[in-house]
Amino acid sequence: MLKTRTLLLLAVLAGIFFVSNAKANSLNPRTETGLGCAPKEYNINLDLPPLERWREIVTDYAPKIQAFRSYVLRSTHLPAFFFNFVDYSYAARRDPEYAEELQAIAQLSGMDFSMMYLINFVYEISAFCTSTIVRTASGKIIHGRNLDFPFSPYIANLTTQVSFYRGGSLLYKADVTVGSLGILAGVKPGKFAISLNEREKGSLLTNFREYFFQKSMPSLYLVRKAFETANSFDEAVSMISTTRIIAPAYYIVSGVQPHEGVIISRNATGVTNAHWLKDNDPDWYIAVSNYDRDEVEPDLDYRRIPAENRIYAIGQQNMTEQLLLDGVLARFPNLNFETILTAIMVPSTGYFNTTMWF
Repeated sequence: MLKTRTLLLLAVLAGIFFVSNAKANSLNPRTETGLGCAPKEYNINLDLPPLERWREIVTDYAPKIQAFRSYVLRSTHLPAFFFNFVDYSYAARRDPEYAEELQAIAQLSGMDFSMMYLINFVYEISAFCTSTIVRTASGKIIHGRNLDFPFSPYIANLTTQVSFYRGGSLLYKADVTVGSLGILAGVKPGKFAISLNEREKGSLLTNFREYFFQKSMPSLYLVRKAFETANSFDEAVSMISTTRIIAPAYYIVSGVQPHEGVIISRNATGVTNAHWLKDNDPDWYIAVSNYDRDEVEPDLDYRRIPAENRIYAIGQQNMTEQLLLDGVLARFPNLNFETILTAIMVPSTGYFNTTMWF
């Protein structure tokens, strides 16, 4: 039965992937000229039970979650009952905390639990990002990221900024896709920041074998667990480097010290490479898109080198949070018609600015 469910899930997500036309269009420039806008902001109290902690945000976004469900059904040309293959009891046996939160979100949004389970695998299919870490002349670390998705309008409509609290104090701030338990990017003030890029390795079959048979953790959920349990840059790097995950990914981690910046290339079982800011040439900036840094980016998806060239042109003496946004990440090809948002983070101060492009 588990193998059957795995194959069904694989078929569903493969259908979504192939209708998303991500590669064909990922570098088309934007046609609109309007300025970006700030996302709506929410607070979540992690001390509350899941149903209460998620009530406000999920209630507000329930119609948009339902719209995304309709898009999935239309795109795959499959009846709704096809998606009813993962029940709560199975998920709870695997990870009780994960299942309880997902059950609460499903209840609040009027969704079937199985469909909410599916939505949490969206990142394991396809996301195209650019992440950068720069060190200014004063030693301040600035961390930037663009998030690109093939079905941009739907994901953009579900994306918001959330401040997570525990014990009455701010724990971290993050960009969140409502309905997903994972974190796109965020900052733990005074500690570290993390963004995640998809890595163009592996396959859907490999990813789902990892999930169902090895009980690996979803890539985005690991980002959230790092924010909630790690208390330093070193702890975050260790956790992200050693936890088994579903899909290959790049974890970009920055800290508060001038040398604290690293791009961790992951496969399911461990680290395949780690590129440190201090070892780069020049040693004050580093960037990654969706390809290993020792590989040549394809012409149709050429983003890392343009970002690095613009950072270099601005110069370490001149670099600021606003210049990283305006002069690098808000310019084509890093900003393209599938770019949902740009986030700029400073771990030392907790600065976190998200610009929505939809």
